[in-house]
Amino acid sequence: MQMEDTLEVLTHADAMADAAKRVRPSEGDDPAPYLLLQGLATELTLKALLLAVKGRYPRVHALRALWGDLPEDVQERVLKLHREQFRSFHSGVSDGEADGVLLHLVDAAGDAFHMARYPMEHPVRDVPDPEPLRRVVRGALMALPDVAMADSRLGSGRDEPI
Repeated sequence: MQMEDTLEVLTHADAMADAAKRVRPSEGDDPAPYLLLQGLATELTLKALLLAVKGRYPRVHALRALWGDLPEDVQERVLKLHREQFRSFHSGVSDGEADGVLLHLVDAAGDAFHMARYPMEHPVRDVPDPEPLRRVVRGALMALPDVAMADSRLGSGRDEPI
């Protein structure tokens, strides 16, 4: 049942990410609708990973809190995957530099869902796009043997640049 729940959460996350692509803002447009959907997609992807590795997830929206709830070995697997993907587009960076990019994104976009819901209270134009975090977390989730075997139709999410 836990694997079915994980895949159900991931399916919802993917639907939110697809919807976000359809409302991606052009230059000068309000980014709040996009950030709302992309923040929720990233939140649900982190929750799917937590469900797969811990059997539960906290009922919070903050990406930094969800990241912090991941076991250290899982965080390291996500960071390793990020390094590999990041270096395919930015060669020559150190582990620390690549890790810093992802960890900065976790922190800076940590409350993207909340901030996009209240754009009059937060400068949403300064919130970075959480999509690269969602993509790498999704890739780490799909690399788990139980998840990959349970539903290969979901793919790896590794085909897009970071």
